[in-house]
Amino acid sequence: MRSTATSARWNSSSGGAAALRRPTDNDMQQVLDHFGFDTPWILDDGHVWTSGLGEQRRYAIQHTLNYQIWDIETPHVPGGHGRSMTGHELDPAQAADFDQVWRTFALAARTEDH
Repeated sequence: MRSTATSARWNSSSGGAAALRRPTDNDMQQVLDHFGFDTPWILDDGHVWTSGLGEQRRYAIQHTLNYQIWDIETPHVPGGHGRSMTGHELDPAQAADFDQVWRTFALAARTEDH
């Protein structure tokens, strides 16, 4: 699964808000290749959705890109910070967003299997 994005660089050596740039598809692929990870991704507003990376892999990518990396299996909710959904309720807009991301990942998986 690939998505289009604007310019970015994945190996920024400067810190702070000035270094925050949305990664490109090429940036994502380079980082995944570097670490030997395999995951679909969706570039979204303020973060990149992934699937099945787990916490440690997600953190490695996030810190390398200096950009939020979210896993659809442990989505970020207020107070949850990418952890279990147990005890957390989604507002209707969040639930709709998560459902759309799930559908996109499911469609890509079915398409890639053929």
